[in-house]
Amino acid sequence: MPRYIGTEPDLMTGDDEGLKKSPYYWWWRYLRCNDDYLAECERGGGGPLASLYTDFGDVREDNFRHWWDESGEGRCSLFQEDSALADAAVLDGPGDWRRFMGQYPYVVVAVDMRFGLETAKEDVRRALNDRFDKEGTGRPPIDRRYSTARRKLTADVSRKVYENGILLYEAFLPLIRVGTTPSTEDYWRVGVEIVLDPRSMPKTTDAPIYLADKKKDMAEVGRRYLKKAIAMVAVTSTGYFPAPRPASFDEIEAYNESHPRR
Repeated sequence: MPRYIGTEPDLMTGDDEGLKKSPYYWWWRYLRCNDDYLAECERGGGGPLASLYTDFGDVREDNFRHWWDESGEGRCSLFQEDSALADAAVLDGPGDWRRFMGQYPYVVVAVDMRFGLETAKEDVRRALNDRFDKEGTGRPPIDRRYSTARRKLTADVSRKVYENGILLYEAFLPLIRVGTTPSTEDYWRVGVEIVLDPRSMPKTTDAPIYLADKKKDMAEVGRRYLKKAIAMVAVTSTGYFPAPRPASFDEIEAYNESHPRR
């Protein structure tokens, strides 16, 4: 079964809720807002983003499921990880251990089986928790996970940032294309529509001066989200998402080349 560094989109949900949990869905969604890439789609490749088009193809159809397509014809393979382990494996002797000893991201755990399955599982859990804690969290940052995918995620971003950012970007796209900065009233109108900041939503009992403060607060929140969205749309032209290629990838790729998956 293919595995991914980021959360895999859940295609089984009837709506888009299962898709929105995945950074790959947002990668596709933000790429669809990149005018340079859309121009490449219009050309059918052959322009300055031809190599990117070879991988991502035409994204103008508003159908992520069709674009992702797990049947083998879609783009899901761009993000799949190569791994020496499809599942956890029991290592029966030192010859088996040496294959993984010292190789990140693999770890060898020894368990005393005499005390039963539940005790063994608890021992393994404690051992792995200790190892993951050394990375600072339950999982290493996404740019430190030694990805072998052809197209790599570069940062951890919350769904809230993705979703609010793209809704603002799409709403203000006509202004963005002509270089006009959205006004406070623009942010207020869109912010209320998408419930951008629940604390700033209007109430019928709001006094005019309080409502004016809410508009300023909504606009400030909107500016922060839109700034991030503009950067994420732009970076899709480089073949990375949601941030520029980090320096850590040089180290990781050198490691992967010196430790090929067997």
